[in-house]
Amino acid sequence: MNKLNIKLIVGSTRANRFGEKPAQWIYDLAAARPEIEVERLDLRDYPLPFFEEPLPPGFARDNYTNPAIIRWREKVREADGFIICTPEYNHGYPAILKNALDTVYHAWSRKAVAFVSWGGAGGTRGVEQLRLVTIELDMAPIRFAVHIPEPWFIKEIGQIDTAELLRHRVYGLGTGDAYASGAKVEQDAAGWERAKMALLQAQIDTQRQTIELLRNELSDVKKDREAWRCRADQLRQWFSNLADSPHPGSFAAVLQQRRIHFRQH
Repeated sequence: MNKLNIKLIVGSTRANRFGEKPAQWIYDLAAARPEIEVERLDLRDYPLPFFEEPLPPGFARDNYTNPAIIRWREKVREADGFIICTPEYNHGYPAILKNALDTVYHAWSRKAVAFVSWGGAGGTRGVEQLRLVTIELDMAPIRFAVHIPEPWFIKEIGQIDTAELLRHRVYGLGTGDAYASGAKVEQDAAGWERAKMALLQAQIDTQRQTIELLRNELSDVKKDREAWRCRADQLRQWFSNLADSPHPGSFAAVLQQRRIHFRQH
């Protein structure tokens, strides 16, 4: 069975960011699953210009000349699904993450996405905005997420024990335990991708059946056309025999007169 290619996007680039800790935590959980191949995409490593292309990504079909955008687009294309790690600022998520999402369009389509967030209210308000944006990008945001409420109020960021923090201070939608939520995030992301693959296979099978039905119908049409052609030849021969009949005043003679009449006019 082919492994699912999951990209983990670190959505903050500021100095002294807390994002290193939850990103590494969810990365380790995902990497432990045998059916998942996970790669970390740190936006620090993908410095994108703020979107300034002459055409929106949807109209441009993701075709760009800027090497930085092309490099990012190819990484997005590789993925079967995503886990986005993001802080919350002022009830929203970072502009640099929005820019990374907006820079490409079609490459996101029909891929599952999960969220790990932190900040005021655990980053839930930023994630709710992300859900709307990712739906518009034709992605499938899963229900479960991991939310870390204001970790910097516990102790100085550099001294935070991520494992201890996640055990006692993190909560997830639908579960009461952070590790259960993290596992649920990965499980649902993988499940969505498996379901998508099954759906695509079903669509392929349906298309094959449709093609086979069309071929059969075309074959029947050809047979019917050949039968009508044979019938037409029989009728031509019958009329020809009537026309060649030697009896004057017969139907054949009338047909012959009609032929002469039409030829003259």
